[in-house]
Amino acid sequence: MDGHDFMILPNGHFLLIGDDPEHVSMDSVVTGGNPNAIVTGIILQELDQDSNVVFQWRSWDHFRITDAIGVNLTAATIDYVHSNAIDTDYDGNILLSSRHLDEITKIDRTTGNIIWRWGGVNNQFTFLGDPLQFTYQHAIRRIPNGHYTLFDNGDYHNPQYSRAMEYALDQNAKTATAVWEYRNNPDIYGFATGYVQRLDDGNTLICWGAANPNVSLVAPDGSKIFDLTMPNGIWTYRAYMYPLPPLGLSVTPAAESLFVADSVRIDSLKVLNLSQNETRFTLSNHQPWLLPGVTIDSIPGSDSVYIKFTIRTAGLQPWRPYRDTLTITGFDTILSTIQIPFTLQIPGLKLFITPPAVSVSLDSSTTAQDTLKISNIGPFPLICLLSDPDTAVQAWITFSPAADTIAPGDSILRIIHINAATQPPGDYSTGITVSSNDSVAGTVHVPMTVHVLPIRTIPVTVSSDWNLISLPVQPHSALQLPASDSTYTFTYDNSYVITDSLREGIGFWMKFDSAQTFQVTGGLLVSAVIPVNAGWNMIGAISTPVAAASITSDPPGMETSPAFSYHGGYSAADSLLPGKGYWLKAGQAGTITLTAGGSSASRTRIRIVATSERPPDPPAGNGPAGSTLPKVYALDQAYPNPFNPSATIRYQLPEESRVSLSVYNVLGQLVQVLEDGVENAGYRQVSWDASAYASGIYFYRLEATGVTDPSKSFSSVRKMVLIK
Repeated sequence: MDGHDFMILPNGHFLLIGDDPEHVSMDSVVTGGNPNAIVTGIILQELDQDSNVVFQWRSWDHFRITDAIGVNLTAATIDYVHSNAIDTDYDGNILLSSRHLDEITKIDRTTGNIIWRWGGVNNQFTFLGDPLQFTYQHAIRRIPNGHYTLFDNGDYHNPQYSRAMEYALDQNAKTATAVWEYRNNPDIYGFATGYVQRLDDGNTLICWGAANPNVSLVAPDGSKIFDLTMPNGIWTYRAYMYPLPPLGLSVTPAAESLFVADSVRIDSLKVLNLSQNETRFTLSNHQPWLLPGVTIDSIPGSDSVYIKFTIRTAGLQPWRPYRDTLTITGFDTILSTIQIPFTLQIPGLKLFITPPAVSVSLDSSTTAQDTLKISNIGPFPLICLLSDPDTAVQAWITFSPAADTIAPGDSILRIIHINAATQPPGDYSTGITVSSNDSVAGTVHVPMTVHVLPIRTIPVTVSSDWNLISLPVQPHSALQLPASDSTYTFTYDNSYVITDSLREGIGFWMKFDSAQTFQVTGGLLVSAVIPVNAGWNMIGAISTPVAAASITSDPPGMETSPAFSYHGGYSAADSLLPGKGYWLKAGQAGTITLTAGGSSASRTRIRIVATSERPPDPPAGNGPAGSTLPKVYALDQAYPNPFNPSATIRYQLPEESRVSLSVYNVLGQLVQVLEDGVENAGYRQVSWDASAYASGIYFYRLEATGVTDPSKSFSSVRKMVLIK
């Protein structure tokens, strides 16, 4: 039995997790894998009161090893699931948290089928209000309001930090909306263990796992009630809070958060005697700005009194939080000491500047501008001035130095002008000083970085007839292209659209009467954020080659087709080259980002899925007759890969051909003939059911020869992996 979680169900049954280690030849799964690896999955079981198994579910039947995140798949021992929490949903089905998959899985308690997957590489939900998503989580729980809480360890956040989360799930629309979050200030990072418990009074108990403080109690508004810190090196897997016996005294409110604009305020607390007998109590505190009206008092049995207290704000700084604790000690025997936390803030001037730092990129010999927004979020007029008393600002960066008065709740914009007409390429650091009469903020220094980029001329080579192209730079003036043999230039938005301008990041169809090379001059395109629709999109490239596998997306992990280039016919491209355009089919609407050097954030990269579908033909009436037949022979990668027990193999024939498609083992022995005969031109697919064969590596080979023209022949071999 795995000790991470255990449940007693309402019917008296038990729900538990067990480890399920298996020998796996990992060298057939990943490059460099251990051929004798011990890979641990999990078994989920429901037992009745006589210890009979009435339900069983195995991760091996549903989770792929390669779905694991942050796990070394070349090690001798591999824990690829690491389930750490179980609960039941409103319909009695099972919720399972798997840390090494970044996933919460809902499992049908009758059939064992997966109902949905939330998080990780197989995520089916759209996260709303939570762009980070959770990583290496613990403690999935469905709470009485129908929402779900969990502890997000945050192992793969950057920077790493942990947090408590509450989500509202729409299980039909597949949306996960973050409705409550608690992130400590400063951040706490518990790399392992952890728990979140929503209490009946609305407060939340957070166990930070392998971190200190180890436990925090937080109010619904995010205010801290207490921290519990263990000795160094001592942590707890989970912490729970249970109801205590009734207090002899009860105080309302349980905490005071005060915003006092006056020099003196008088307020009160209600103290209730829960016992039948008269009781006495004393009051004490520490800060001079909080003055209780009495230091000792008494209350008749089952009665209450109001205790007045005075707040004096003389000498306190505006907007700075002040804290104290009022301790009420009763002369009874049951938990007679009650602590009421007080938080006090005094309003005053408040200067708020966005952005807190300025970063501008522009091409050499060009100009640009950026904007500072200066806001007054206080109740009184704010006077501010932009200056450069230390002459730190470069002479080619200018702004208005005039003083401004900003009304309460209002803001102003200050434009910063950058003229790089004579500046050589390079990175320049400078800063702007904002002075004000804000006694808290005072003088604020806004750091500024200017990146002056070099001009680049990039050759674009086109062939005769139709070409799929894009802008490789940011042109500084009207773009001069060679004469096109087509009357129009086309882009694509669910159908072909005529356009009279070329934009960065977009692919275009243009038809030329001859092969040629032309030069395009402008600023470097070091990155591009490109909107995409669900379905086919024509996208452009940037000034440097970008590996297709390094493209990132928002939402992260967007499923796409390979990127297809066009050279008289379509073929999948490993890299997106400057000046070329590409087709990309997206599984959902969003954006993709191309970055010079690619992205190291694997969690945000697109998920490329092989497909036999090809993009639309060039625009009808302006090129070759619209044909849905492939232009060349091709054999695609089997999908899925690895697979169990069947895989789909796709291939394409540009003309009627004699075809042989066969499967071989690693010894080169024929395993099965899948196709052998004459087939018409077109896109084909066949499914291989390997239920009768052992796990391992297999090869499939396609040989095709044109029927009308035997000189046209094709042969290709690919690999696939069967894992049972």
